[in-house]
Amino acid sequence: MRYVLEGSVQRSGNRVRVNAQLINAENDAHLWAERFDHDTGDLFALQNQITSRIAVALNVEVLAAEVARGTEDNPDALDYILQGRAALAQPPGLDSYVEAINAFEHALALDPQSIEAKGWLANALVGRVLDLHPSSSWSDLKHADTLARQALTASPRSPLALFVKGQLLRVEGRCDEAIPEFEMVIASNRNLRPRRVQAANGIDRRGNPVGGAGSPPWPPRSLRFQPLSRDWQGAFAAIAR
Repeated sequence: MRYVLEGSVQRSGNRVRVNAQLINAENDAHLWAERFDHDTGDLFALQNQITSRIAVALNVEVLAAEVARGTEDNPDALDYILQGRAALAQPPGLDSYVEAINAFEHALALDPQSIEAKGWLANALVGRVLDLHPSSSWSDLKHADTLARQALTASPRSPLALFVKGQLLRVEGRCDEAIPEFEMVIASNRNLRPRRVQAANGIDRRGNPVGGAGSPPWPPRSLRFQPLSRDWQGAFAAIAR
């Protein structure tokens, strides 16, 4: 057990306070903590709100901790991975993709065995093809496929590598084969927001209406948690297609 989520609940009249904190069980380091104060008028709504906020926070903090864990002997590689992720968080465009890809390439050069660096670089390469259709599309996809295969050989259940594999299948129009890959990613962590949107995209391209029989719940649960997320762009694009 690597991580422990601790918490306490205090109630006073119609108010309830929930304290939660995430701890690294290996070194007792506190990764995240937050306090929630709410009315008790609707306990189900309260439960959903607290659960969603904790889930989103855990997704960010545990992912960062795992990246750090995998690159603890090479802090420079970790720094480049985080720089690349920050670039990918920007609106998609040529400059942001170039910045992200360069950062992940530097990380991989520093740590050639890094599963995270391979996964993020492959993800950025496929994302650039899907968003921008550059002249380098064929070489980008070929490189991404190689990186994803290497990552999955080292870590067969890597959510990021499985996601890239699903994306590559989507690009090839093999949506029926892509869906199981996305479903495995969602099953591993249901708070990976872009992965849920791509699952909806993949099923929609397969021929089922988004939100209809055979498709994920609509809107995706993760988007309901974060309605202002840029992932809405991909979600609405799935409807348009």
